[in-house]
Order: sequence, then C-alpha cells, then structure tokens
Amino acid sequence: MLFVKYPEKGNVKTRLAKDIGQDFALRLYKIFVLDILEELSCCAYNLIIYYYPLKDNNSIKKWLGDKYFYVPQNGETLGERMKNAFESVFSEGFSRVIIIGSDILRRPGAKPA
Repeated sequence: MLFVKYPEKGNVKTRLAKDIGQDFALRLYKIFVLDILEELSCCAYNLIIYYYPLKDNNSIKKWLGDKYFYVPQNGETLGERMKNAFESVFSEGFSRVIIIGSDILRRPGAKPA
C-alpha cells in the first residue's frame, strides 16, 4: 500500500516548505511519489494507492495514471487511516502487507542517514 496526499500547494511537505517555499516543496513531493512508483514498478506486487484527502479518484488518476488501484484513506488521524487500510486489505485475503509513505524512500544500496 502506498499512502499519498493529493499534491496541493500548502498541503504537502509543510515543514520543509517553511525553508524552501511552497512551490518547491510541492514539486519535490510530486517527485518523491513518482520516484517511489518507479522503484516499485520493477516488482510484481499488488500495489494499492491510498489517497488523502477524499477528493474524487479522477484527480489522483489524472496525476498518477490509470494503471493503479486507488482507495481513499478512511479515518480522522493518520494512525486510524493506516489501521483501516490494513484491516481492509487483510479482509480481502492478503496475508502480508507493507505500507509505504509517499515521502520516504531509501534507494537500494543507499546508506542510512
């Protein structure tokens, strides 16, 4: 599962935007998400993109394309939305699940900071 926020100026990478500006933070966030999707494209995983906020999924599809399965995040807090996503995919019969956040990725071979 990949958790993403719909990329809107002022709503992504807000702490970083204080130092680099909202426009650059927005561009950086979009690059992070596309980089993660590129990294995952080589693997035969069932990828579900959980998006927030609850915009219609046509906005998400327009941004990321039609080849993914999209589900709105459900819950008030991030923790609740993650819990609900886990419960949903386990109820669909998956036995192992990984959540990846949209702004965290360590390239293979990269050393931890």
